[in-house]
Amino acid sequence: MPTAINPPVFPKCGIFHIPPTLPYPWLATCAGRGLVFVLDGGQRFNAYQVARAIRQQTVHLTTWQANVQIARAFTCHEMTTLLAQTPATSAPIFILDLLATFTDDAVSDAEAHWLFRRCLTRIHHLGQRAPVFVTVPPPRGDARAPLGRLLRRTLQPLPPETFMGKTTPTASDLIRDMETMLAKFRQVLHPTHRTHLDALIVKAKKHTTAISQASHLLPIETIELAMLLEQEIEHAHLAARLAALERKIHALEHERP
Repeated sequence: MPTAINPPVFPKCGIFHIPPTLPYPWLATCAGRGLVFVLDGGQRFNAYQVARAIRQQTVHLTTWQANVQIARAFTCHEMTTLLAQTPATSAPIFILDLLATFTDDAVSDAEAHWLFRRCLTRIHHLGQRAPVFVTVPPPRGDARAPLGRLLRRTLQPLPPETFMGKTTPTASDLIRDMETMLAKFRQVLHPTHRTHLDALIVKAKKHTTAISQASHLLPIETIELAMLLEQEIEHAHLAARLAALERKIHALEHERP
């Protein structure tokens, strides 16, 4: 059976640029380790993608989702305030489309540049305690273009080791997680029904290799599919035995005088 690949190695501190499209598996991995702050400046955060990325790694959806603290800013003043309110802890911080909040024509270029430098100062401070990941959009060609150039000069590329890992729990890990999640459900079942539930889980464990090859599905979906497959195999086996018995009975009936 395939073994789990080592998870990504995230830097402990620093400020780094990441692609404009948020790598949700990274965020999910961070959420599995603890608290994560997400500051969304361009309405880029997709809760469905986060949930799917989490489900790819565990069945503990609620616990991991609760670790993702999302806050949204629509103006440069709001983003400046959000950054000031973000605690300087070791929790990773994802800042999505920071520059999108600085496109308001109602804010003068001078004020925008002043606020932007305040934001960068705060980001530097946060990056001394935790890894700060900032999405960087393509370069702009307007009066705010210098802000984008300043941001790109400020951020660092991610260390190579960040890309070496990939969080892929084994099928056995996923099944164990599911058993843990179903503990209270199992507890209230009739003893006979508990036996049947345990039997279903044992049947799913026969197909761990197949489950590990269906990473595009949610873990609970592949485990349930493995259970259904085992039920279908047993059904086909019983149907074959029944057909054989019917043939024997039919033959015996024809042999009677």
